Amino acid sequence: MNDPATRDGDHRPPRVGKLLAAYGSDVEAMCEACVRHLPGISGVGVAVMTRLPAQDIRYASNPVSERIEELQMVLGEGPCVDAFSGRAAGAGLGS
Repeated sequence: MNDPATRDGDHRPPRVGKLLAAYGSDVEAMCEACVRHLPGISGVGVAVMTRLPAQDIRYASNPVSERIEELQMVLGEGPCVDAFSGRAAGAGLGS
């Protein structure tokens, strides 16, 4: 398979930044690359968060990831919600 994240011949798992650079706005391809290349990752979910009641699950790599994203939106808590609200660990670093 011709994978843009490993095109330079380096067979080590790429960092997330390298995956983003390789896949750009292709959310599905980027998420599938994360599952393929990042150690210990078995599923990926991406949600769109806004202050309006317009949250949406953009991508889930499997049913478990999709359910986790759904629960975060229904319950209003979880890592995605925390990151969006600025409560994530490291959100205030450098300030």
